[in-house]
Amino acid sequence: MDLDLTASNPGDYPHVSFTLNDLRRGLHIPEPGGEAYVLGLMYSFAYIFNYPEIPELCFLGREEDEKLFGRIRSKVEDIYNIKAKVENWKAPPSEWTVGGRKVTFDEHEVSRIRYYSRGLCTHLREDYGFPTNKREIKGARVPRRIRESAPNTQRNFLRGVFNKAVLYKEGRLYYSNKSKGFLKDVKDMMTNLGIPTPLSIRKRRGGGSYRLRASQPPTRHAVEEGIIEKHP
Repeated sequence: MDLDLTASNPGDYPHVSFTLNDLRRGLHIPEPGGEAYVLGLMYSFAYIFNYPEIPELCFLGREEDEKLFGRIRSKVEDIYNIKAKVENWKAPPSEWTVGGRKVTFDEHEVSRIRYYSRGLCTHLREDYGFPTNKREIKGARVPRRIRESAPNTQRNFLRGVFNKAVLYKEGRLYYSNKSKGFLKDVKDMMTNLGIPTPLSIRKRRGGGSYRLRASQPPTRHAVEEGIIEKHP
């Protein structure tokens, strides 16, 4: 955590429900430009459970996401000045529709980072409309505060979002999301930032989500703009 951060004054954020634990930990609420990257990570990897009773922000990922989740944890804790509970959770056997066919998954370990903070969860909900249930996830949009923000803030948000994108050596990029509206907003932001077309959105086979596809020219430009990160 960044000990130089100043804890936010609850009086400046009447819509945020600070608990005594939030105040003890010194929860910090940044401006949009300061949290845009982490907010993008949240829209790709995180969920808010048990809202508003006992809200919890939880990042879920596969075992191979361990290094990425280490970076996520560091970023979140530096920006909001709170610590996480980190654990490996055994996901039970399940059946999913992938590419139009049923696929069975055995029990497997899932990386999980959990933040128990009513203040952080109500901030995300009230200031950005962060979804808190499956229906809202399917109808999610890029927050208006981000869409109407400065270009650099928009770039940082997209950089966080695209940590979940699949990038191929030949320059193709795929990014999937359950909300078609969210992908349309991402596409519009990339266009407004000067990322050249074509960018296409298609419903994935199986019907559970949508996919944004970019070919080589826009992918290369996005990397040059710093919107897509390349990690070792």
